Amino acid sequence: MCIQRESGQNPLFNINKEVFMDLIERIKELVLPVITEAGYILDEVKYEQEGSSKFLRIVIDKDGFITVDDCVKVCHAVNPILDKEDPIEENYILDVCSKEKGSDYDGQ
Repeated sequence: MCIQRESGQNPLFNINKEVFMDLIERIKELVLPVITEAGYILDEVKYEQEGSSKFLRIVIDKDGFITVDDCVKVCHAVNPILDKEDPIEENYILDVCSKEKGSDYDGQ
């Protein structure tokens, strides 16, 4: 289950691994307090390219099942922070997902 929203400014995606890891950590620092306050667990943050599109994937969890409404709630909570802080200068799609058994996000 995923909720997606486009954001960002530039069409570039070339960054080295150290800068990339710093970016992921910065995003975690920005969104973790809001996600935790809303009652969710931040499971993972990924920044990936699929074809010509870039995705910032925020994977959430909680006790019980994650619903579409949960993903929408988190998306609406983190999007203003990401827009204000603008840690990613290029265009990307914000993708808030649940961690599902057997999915790519389950380490398989």
